[in-house]
Amino acid sequence: MGRRGPAKISERYLQWVTNRYLQRYSTSEVNLRRLLGQRVYKSARHHEVEVEPWMKLVDDEIARLVDMGALDDGRYAYEKARSLHGRGNSSRAIRSKLAVKGVPSERIDEALARLGQDGPPLDLEAALTFARKRRMGPWARERSDDWERRKKELGRFARAGFGFDIANRVLNAEDEDAV
Repeated sequence: MGRRGPAKISERYLQWVTNRYLQRYSTSEVNLRRLLGQRVYKSARHHEVEVEPWMKLVDDEIARLVDMGALDDGRYAYEKARSLHGRGNSSRAIRSKLAVKGVPSERIDEALARLGQDGPPLDLEAALTFARKRRMGPWARERSDDWERRKKELGRFARAGFGFDIANRVLNAEDEDAV
């Protein structure tokens, strides 16, 4: 028995897919458009129908959601940035991940500015979380002056998007308060 093909696109089906997706995930306009577009293209190819009228329907559905307030790139960018920062992501990594999701750069800038309003610098706070989770610097099981180990730890910070100054500061600290 073969695999069933994709469902035939209809206005009701697009609304169902959209509502189901938004109940599970928060997303940006571009990401939702991409998701619905993939559904439309697969269905159109399988059922041999025109794509354009259905893509117009996708645009209308997204416009409806924006008008209702169910889809807000600014809110999405802030919440996602807050979540990523809490997990120890640098501002560069946050910016990159939000850009992949299709969030406009102005919204990313606003979210990062709003996030950094209170408290210590964003990247320093994130670097501390990053080091704590990976048991580096003050949280290392055993402290050593081994150059090879230090080089690897600096490389981990660099790949995570942190600058040398912040990485060095965290790795040299005796405890969290010393940073």
